[in-house]
Amino acid sequence: MQAGFVEILSTEFVSGWASDSELDPMLPVMVAKLGDEILGWSVCRFARRDLPAGAAFVIPFLRTIDKAQVSEVEVFHLRSMTPLKRGMAARIEANPPLQVFVVGSPRSGTSQLGKCISEVFSLPWFGEGHGAPALGEAWRVIPHNLPANTFASVMAKLDLGGQILSLAREGYYFAHSSASFLDKTPGIEMIHSIPMLQAAFPKAKIIFAKRNGVANVLSRMTKFGGKIRGALQ
Repeated sequence: MQAGFVEILSTEFVSGWASDSELDPMLPVMVAKLGDEILGWSVCRFARRDLPAGAAFVIPFLRTIDKAQVSEVEVFHLRSMTPLKRGMAARIEANPPLQVFVVGSPRSGTSQLGKCISEVFSLPWFGEGHGAPALGEAWRVIPHNLPANTFASVMAKLDLGGQILSLAREGYYFAHSSASFLDKTPGIEMIHSIPMLQAAFPKAKIIFAKRNGVANVLSRMTKFGGKIRGALQ
């Protein structure tokens, strides 16, 4: 027996939960459709304490849809032709999403800047995210323009880069329960992950916090200790 509900619909993703007693209850495959068009698919990969059975899913769309079409999106279990019902508290995000990434050196003011932006625009955030650098590094090292006769070129056909971008979108949407969010993560690793973030979220705003260099270094030494050479890195 299949069960589940749609909980959030937006112009960029749909989320909810599902289970199937005839299959592994943690891995039902879910498909989002707009009429006859397949918008995306994913599996129920997120465990949640509030779910007695099954798991949560997030389906990033292959394209951004018009806000007038959000309410028309349907979600199906791969084994069923019956769309999931919407939960009583289902939320529709019809407005264009706002995605903000605040980057910069530690102790450069990223925390205060992130706090102000999140309050003014009512954006959900977790303070320091620190999730993007790992995905950004994996996406960055995937080689491009490979000779056709190499094993790496065979691996490239799996679209590992595209899978990383999809996982990034799933993670951010699930963590913030919204297509709008703010991630404030200082450090050079986060700055290196910006190309991946721009590929995953093309309309995102990237804000670089810059503080007076001397004040920034002294603040880092006061906060974290150590010598000046370490604070300059």
